[in-house]
Amino acid sequence: MDFRWPPDIDGVPVPYGRSALELYAIVTAGTAERSAAVVALAHSSDPRALACLGELGSFSDPGVRRFVVQWIGRCPDGAKLGHVVIERLRDLNGLVVRTAAYVAGELGLSDAHTDVLALLNDRSPSTRQAGLCALEKLWHATDFDAVVEMFRSDASEKVRRTAGWTLRGTCSANRAPALFELWRADPLPRHRVWACQLVAEFPHRQFHECIACLADDRDGHVRKAARRALEAINRAV
Repeated sequence: MDFRWPPDIDGVPVPYGRSALELYAIVTAGTAERSAAVVALAHSSDPRALACLGELGSFSDPGVRRFVVQWIGRCPDGAKLGHVVIERLRDLNGLVVRTAAYVAGELGLSDAHTDVLALLNDRSPSTRQAGLCALEKLWHATDFDAVVEMFRSDASEKVRRTAGWTLRGTCSANRAPALFELWRADPLPRHRVWACQLVAEFPHRQFHECIACLADDRDGHVRKAARRALEAINRAV
């Protein structure tokens, strides 16, 4: 894992090298070393460290739960605590849920997919965004229609744009025609650029006429991307 473990957290030295039970006691005692002790647990090679970290994942303080989940994502054996992360996807605290979504994606927890997908219906726009970002890492082909619907009609502009990034990041050849139609006349130039890029990645003669129109787009980035797409089509035929 290419990660540099911090010497301190908010000015408190991380107590590396102490036993897992000592670190667990520091966290539950609520001292100023609490957060630093969580980091030390995530780093620890003590055989009991993972169990202690997992138990703290359901601690009464949501701040501790969030921080524990965050550092499970940094832990070399964090995937072994995937069940803890999945449990926190159902947490009552939104910040904990969003952190769990991020970690589930980073760890590639396939078992978290159903719970992550459920976040797309959350009342909080921030949580819906977190769900979309995690879904990009845990993508199933069957997620496509739900994310397209969010791109088209979510009440939050930020969520709609995040849905777009998720669709762009998961695009496959069989979805390229649908996304091309979705984006080729979009008012946002970036989405029209994406439409052109999809054609360059998955060139087919069927796109030629529409791409030729985009070569005269009012936005210079779109025109440039369209010319590249036309070149890809010509090479492919």
